[in-house]
Amino acid sequence: MEARTEQVVKGSDLVEETRQKLNQINTFTANMNALLGTLVQATAKGVQTSTSVSQTILSTTSLVHHNSEPSQILTDSLTQLAEVAQELEASRVSQQSDHQTSQSESDSRVGRK
Repeated sequence: MEARTEQVVKGSDLVEETRQKLNQINTFTANMNALLGTLVQATAKGVQTSTSVSQTILSTTSLVHHNSEPSQILTDSLTQLAEVAQELEASRVSQQSDHQTSQSESDSRVGRK
């Protein structure tokens, strides 16, 4: 009978030890599930942020593209306008020089007579 009692005690100890290990596994599994849930949420937020950044970059690129064309046209027009202004200035200086030369010739003719 003593042997049976000893077997029952060992069996009870084994059941208790198994119960404790199963509780540890259960706690570990719960912690892993919580960690995975946090990881999934962080990944989802990262994807949202990445998508938002990508959309912002695409919008900015589109704006730059749409604004660069008119800016280039404006730059070209201003360059042409500057060239015309330089030509007009050169023409004015030339006419002024011609007028002064003509005036000097006229003055010297008047002075000779």
